[in-house]
Amino acid sequence: MLTRQAARTLSVHGRWFSSSVARRGGAPGLSTGGGTSQHPVIPNPVNSRLTSSRGFRSETRPADTNDTSKELANHLNKAFGGSLVFPPELAARLLTHASHPSSRFVGHNGRFAFTGRRILNTYFLMFLHSCPNVNSGADYEKITSNALNTYTLGEHVGREWGIGKALKWKSMVDPQMLAKGVDSARVGLHKVLGSTVEAIVGGVYHQFGATEAHKFFHTHLLPHILLKGTPQGLPDAYHSRAMQLYKSVNGGVDLPSTPPPTR
Repeated sequence: MLTRQAARTLSVHGRWFSSSVARRGGAPGLSTGGGTSQHPVIPNPVNSRLTSSRGFRSETRPADTNDTSKELANHLNKAFGGSLVFPPELAARLLTHASHPSSRFVGHNGRFAFTGRRILNTYFLMFLHSCPNVNSGADYEKITSNALNTYTLGEHVGREWGIGKALKWKSMVDPQMLAKGVDSARVGLHKVLGSTVEAIVGGVYHQFGATEAHKFFHTHLLPHILLKGTPQGLPDAYHSRAMQLYKSVNGGVDLPSTPPPTR
């Protein structure tokens, strides 16, 4: 039950929101009449400028950004054997981390990583559910969390994709820590690479659709977390099923015992 003070607070905020909506002609994504609601239009950072209406300094996109975007697109296209062709603007977003200064011009991969993480979880759970003769009491949540650990994705999948060569990011590691011998890859790069792997999965889903993204999962990601005899990645009991599905979606081609780098 709401207290009187909480009820008054909600009432005040409700009146403020209603008046704000009226002044602005309706809230994005909400139906103000009897019509169909519409989703808000999100500006594309690639083509937009920061406005100065709220104190932000107006910024223009650097002239060489287009060339860089094309280079990043070429890198992704080659990484996956040319089976996917990424638009330059999308490639630039996927391979730019929020820590990099250029993210204010081309955007960054945070939103795609958020989406990709959930897509990965869905496809991975579908894979587990399809595995025959596996312990029915297995803890799917624990298996998924371990196999799709962001650091594991960065260390193994990100490395095999070769995205560290093109990724635009800025290390937040204190130089004094590096001077003491701290491994910067383990405290920063692997996590950034892992989130970029997730972003690329989200980008594939966004650009090429669910069917292509599902195939991508089985042919380009799952093989690189078959880390036999280690506590990381997919447990050994599921490896044979992963190899079977790889062959099924890859035109009958067997998965090599040691998957070659895709770069």
